[in-house]
This record gives sequence, C-alpha cells and structure tokens, in this order.
Amino acid sequence: MMKNINMEMTVDKIKIGDYVRLGESQKNNWQAHPFSKNNFQLSTKEQVEVIKKLFNTVVIDSHKSTERQKESQQRVNLIGKQDEISQPLVQSEWEQINSPTEKLSRALNCTLPVSEKAEFVIEHSTELISQLFSAQLTNDSVQGTVTALKGMVGNLISDPELSDELLRITSHDYYTYTHSVSVGFKAMVFAKHCLGTMDQTLLKELGVGFFLHDVGKAGVDPAILNKPGKLNADEWDIMQRHPALGVKQLKQANSLSDEIEIIVVQHHEKLDGSGYPYGLKGKEFHLFGQICALADIYDALTAKRSYKDGMSSFNALLIMKQKMAHHFDAKLLSNFIKLFCEVPITNK
Repeated sequence: MMKNINMEMTVDKIKIGDYVRLGESQKNNWQAHPFSKNNFQLSTKEQVEVIKKLFNTVVIDSHKSTERQKESQQRVNLIGKQDEISQPLVQSEWEQINSPTEKLSRALNCTLPVSEKAEFVIEHSTELISQLFSAQLTNDSVQGTVTALKGMVGNLISDPELSDELLRITSHDYYTYTHSVSVGFKAMVFAKHCLGTMDQTLLKELGVGFFLHDVGKAGVDPAILNKPGKLNADEWDIMQRHPALGVKQLKQANSLSDEIEIIVVQHHEKLDGSGYPYGLKGKEFHLFGQICALADIYDALTAKRSYKDGMSSFNALLIMKQKMAHHFDAKLLSNFIKLFCEVPITNK
C-alpha cells in the first residue's frame, strides 16, 4: 500500500500533474484563491500560473492519501459509479467527462440527505464552470458544457426540495465561475417559481443562459475583472463588451438559442435605460434578462470579495428594494424579494 507523501516546495518547482494541498502550507494565505477546492491535481498551465502569482509555497502530495481512497470508494458504493468530479479533465474527453446525466441521476435518486445532494450538485457544477473558464474557450468546450448543463437542469427541475436547498446556499466568494454557478441556481429556481412552468425544453435553455451569462468574461483581462476599485474609462469600455462577446462565443459554438441570447446579452440592462450594452428601456428589457439580472445583483451584493465583506441577505434585498426599484418590473422585484425572504440563507 502506498504511503501518503507530502512535500512543501516553492511554487517555481510546481508543474502540471502535481497534486497540490493549498490548505496545508502555513506560509501563504491559502483561503484567498479562486479554485473550487483546496486539494486538487493541476491540469492546466493557467492553474499553475495562478498559484505562482498567489503563493510562495505549496504542499505537494505525491500520492492520494488512504483516507481519500476510502472516501472515494464509499461514494462509489453509494452512487454506483466512480466519482469523476475530482479527476483531472482531459480536453479531448470534455463532453464524456462532463456529461452529468447518469452520475447526477444516480446521486439524486439515492438515499442521501438533501443537503448532501445539494453539495454534490454544487461541486459538479462548480468544477464544470471553472474548467470552462480556466482554459481558452473552444467550440468543443462550450458545446460540451452546454450539453452538461442541460442534463443537470433536467435532473433538478422535478425536485423542489433540492431546488429550495440550492436557493438557501450563498457562495462565500466571488470569482467568475463561483458567481456563475450561484447565479445559475438562483435564477433557475426563481424562473421556475415566477413562470409557473415545468416545460423542460424552456427551463433547460434558461438554465444554460443563467449559468453561462458571464461566459464573455473569459475574453476579458483578469486584471480588469478582479480590479479592487473603480474601473477607468478604457477598462469600463472593455468590461461592457462581455455580454455581446458571450453571445458571439456561443453562436460560434452553435449553442445559442433565443432564450440563451436574451439572458447573456441583457443581464446588465435596466428598465430605465441606464444599463448596458444597449441601454434597453421598458418592454425591451425581457423578462428572462430581468430574472438573471436580479440574481446577478443579489449574488454580487452577498458574496465576499478580496476588498469587501459580503452583505447579509436582508441588507442586500433592502438595497435592491430601496435603490434599484426603477431598474426592474415592480411585481417581479417584489416576488424575488419575497422568495428570498421565505428561505433561511446558508453561507458556504
């Protein structure tokens, strides 16, 4: 049996294939990182470069520990299939690995408590979106992600208890991929609530749009995305291009429906015409775009960033009611506030 061998080393020595344990070095602020996990195998150059920028040293695990193997086997026995979420992704196997239909169906239909099912879904979706944003977008990666998201949404539509559990969870951080996941779940649940429909075709298209509303940010300089403070005029001009850029990327990948286009291009518009990129007014601002915009703003207010703490759910909803009422349809905003007031929020 192989022993668990941990070595602390400087970041200039790390390489793709290393299994890093970011939480075990005392020489860096391991909590402030954009990865979905503290322990994972490096699979892209981008991951290596991010670690080199953020840390001085990391702990490398030359073999996965016995305990991790036991946990993995327990999950295999429970779900009925090896958990592929924690495995390094290979670009050529994108669609096969990320297709969630079978493994999510097994997980959601087993006897796990709803809180554990929610954690499974969040883990999978976060890994899915983070992988999309961590490498250069290709038509294959976009198409594979869209297929995976439709499968996931299809599995969630008919489970109101799980939907409520996902609605309760507020992400503790704000990176493009964690924000996309959080907005995706919140907007999807709200859409099902306010539209009053179980039309799987429609809800799958909406779900893809909600989860990929910020896909255009993959083409924006990370220094602009993560700037702690006000953007200058040139930076703001670049930032305002990301909705149209997202539509372009999805269209190139032959993954753009009318519903998805509305959401991606309109999620920063406002009813009074003060939004971007097109300054839409009144009825020009579609219901689907408003649903995503509400979830987007709520998550931005409640999530913690490097330069600010996240607001409480109550304070965020209060600000939306007092200062943003002219940005949205009055009844829609009221229903959004009511929905979030009805569920206790859990910070993750």
